[in-house]
Amino acid sequence: MKKGSETKIIKRSQINLNPCNPKVHTDADIKQQKANIKKVGLIGGIQWNETTGNLIDGHKRVMSVDLIQGYDGTPETDYDIKVEAVDFDEKTEKEQLLFMAKSQDPIDYNLVAKNFSIDEIDFKAAGFTEQDTEQIKMLQDDLEASLKDSGMDDFSEDFLNEPIISVTTPTPMTELPNIEKTSEEIVAEHAAKPKMTKEDVKDQKQHCTDVGKKRKEDIDNFIFIDFESFEQKRLFCDMLHMEAANSMRISGSQILGLL
Repeated sequence: MKKGSETKIIKRSQINLNPCNPKVHTDADIKQQKANIKKVGLIGGIQWNETTGNLIDGHKRVMSVDLIQGYDGTPETDYDIKVEAVDFDEKTEKEQLLFMAKSQDPIDYNLVAKNFSIDEIDFKAAGFTEQDTEQIKMLQDDLEASLKDSGMDDFSEDFLNEPIISVTTPTPMTELPNIEKTSEEIVAEHAAKPKMTKEDVKDQKQHCTDVGKKRKEDIDNFIFIDFESFEQKRLFCDMLHMEAANSMRISGSQILGLL
């Protein structure tokens, strides 16, 4: 890994919007940034990891310039952009991504819990306190427990059962919960909870069986598309005349109507 950065002019097509970016960028934020760039130009400081092609900092500015330039991912709309190029491994990239995000815009701690493993990166190096790290670990445990409770490995029963709408955007968690309980208090609360009876266990097993059966019945109706970056997802949504969001579910009839 090389320390420091080097100013370079690269093509927009060389940049990937970081799929782990935890910043919260609203349409209003991007619109405001776009207006500022049109007024004073693009001011430097966009951090780009040459090793992976991922952005570390500057997502909002790049997305705003995309709108100004009319960039749609094609060679015809490609443009030059000045970046601060770094040479980081994946671990350092994630730590720096979190560090820059935490010190600037609001971040979604649900995305932090989902995309950043405590076993893989140093949260202290990313600017988090020990208390922050413990709370993120609790969020990760809650997420894992909710998946297990629903009987799903990759997505929840609620996702399969929710009504079909064009876009579903989860509410970001921009502040960590203020948890002041000691580990002894948590253990005591857990011990005080009533134990499950045999009937409770039987009902729980039946529920899991029913969920698994419904999953098998419903999953045949789904097609999951895995994009390499949010940019690819945005281009796909543009083709469907829809606005890209973090979490989306699209009716198949909508797509068939465009074919």
